Amino acid sequence: MPDEVRVVRAEKGLHWGTITYERVAPRAGPQVCPMNGTVMVVPSWGRPCGVAEYARSLTAALEGLGHPVEVVGSVDGLEQRARGRRVHLQYEYSLHDPTALRELLRRLHRRGRGAVVTAHSFAPELADHNALICACSRIIVHSELVRRGLIAAGADPGRIELIAMPTPRPAVVPREGLRRELGVGDGPAVGFFGFAYPHKAMIPLLDAVAKLQESRPELGAFFLTSAAPNDTSRRSLAHFLDHLRERRLGGVTMWEGYLPEEEAVRRLSALDLVVLPYREHRAVGTSAAVRVALAAARPVLVTDTSFFSDLGPEVRKLPAGDADTIAAGVAQLLGDPAAQAALIQAARAYCERHTWEAAAARHLAVYLG
Repeated sequence: MPDEVRVVRAEKGLHWGTITYERVAPRAGPQVCPMNGTVMVVPSWGRPCGVAEYARSLTAALEGLGHPVEVVGSVDGLEQRARGRRVHLQYEYSLHDPTALRELLRRLHRRGRGAVVTAHSFAPELADHNALICACSRIIVHSELVRRGLIAAGADPGRIELIAMPTPRPAVVPREGLRRELGVGDGPAVGFFGFAYPHKAMIPLLDAVAKLQESRPELGAFFLTSAAPNDTSRRSLAHFLDHLRERRLGGVTMWEGYLPEEEAVRRLSALDLVVLPYREHRAVGTSAAVRVALAAARPVLVTDTSFFSDLGPEVRKLPAGDADTIAAGVAQLLGDPAAQAALIQAARAYCERHTWEAAAARHLAVYLG
């Protein structure tokens, strides 16, 4: 069992306080038996949230391997509730209260135990959050950029495990009938999928569609989106809808509302191209939305940002996310059937490699480590 990390000083500071840690030797006595199961902490459980959707799929895959999982939405009383089971925190900065989590880790370490954490993103300026992530016994990340960020923040590289973000099961749907069902039409159709946020550049994509429709009026655009349960996302969606009404574009369809992942894959599979023109954000992360697009077996066009840094030939990357660059990239790819076929083939191979079952097996190895 690796050395533990104990909180030795916690002082109330300007924000969430300042914490320092020291390495201590592991305690003698009975250790956690991971095969007893895992208690997974997901503060957004039961709400529309990408982290909750991730936890749902991971839980199902772990239980499919015979490993029981109990999902809880709070750390209150968790050290007693776990009772010898592994504690696994799904960590996104906006979801956790560092004060409560700091106290939980202190109590766990006092009992000679640690926690596994999945760091879904990394923001270098949020030092107190990062210190808590670094204090966990094992850290799971989805990209090399997040791994490097946490190492720079003080994480032990030997405690970090890089597990690629898994993909949903690929769609197997007759596209012709599906297009009729969804009203996609006979012309080329491009789409967007994901929660509405400013950095996802939905408005530049809409403006790119307007440019393309000047020469290709038959082009359709489909936005499968909704507001996440926070003010930033709600404002972003409202701003996008205002812009859509002002542009008065034809051929633009909103599939608004939170859909199960399987239904999102099904709908995206009816389109000709999925476009995710993200801009850099304060946090380095990994896009779960692009995995849904890959599972739809459609060509995927993204911007060359940190959100897609872990992907290669599975996607085509644009150098920028402005409307002109997006429009040029869409036009070029729609006119290149060979490139589309290569992207679809690479996406299918990626989905075969990065299943939820394979990710669950890697998690079990972490729990046992």
